[in-house]
Amino acid sequence: GLAEKINVKTQLTGANSCAITDGNVILTTTNEPGNTYPDITGVNNLLTIGQGFSITIALKVNGSGTINSLWIEGWTQSIKWSGGSAPSAGASGHDVFTFTVVKTGNGTSDYTVFGAATNYA
Repeated sequence: GLAEKINVKTQLTGANSCAITDGNVILTTTNEPGNTYPDITGVNNLLTIGQGFSITIALKVNGSGTINSLWIEGWTQSIKWSGGSAPSAGASGHDVFTFTVVKTGNGTSDYTVFGAATNYA
């Protein structure tokens, strides 16, 4: 169908594990207290080389929290950020991050990750 499954979390800090089966859209409902990262699980064994997925994360912010890395199955991945560098936290509202991930090999870090963020007050 056209609908995406939404994974609602209080915040990502302390609850970084995000199973892909819980939804490709993650929404946090409490201000993020500091820099954090989502650890996307349940994808490595599903994907073959050349396959990928997209994920959207709407992170509630108040000037202090942002996503500074993306993990897959417990392994940090390098991100190619839109604009060339990781974004700073928005002053209020939600920072909406979009990540496009492509599996490029069989290793735990064999992914190409593209990331972008926009603040919605």
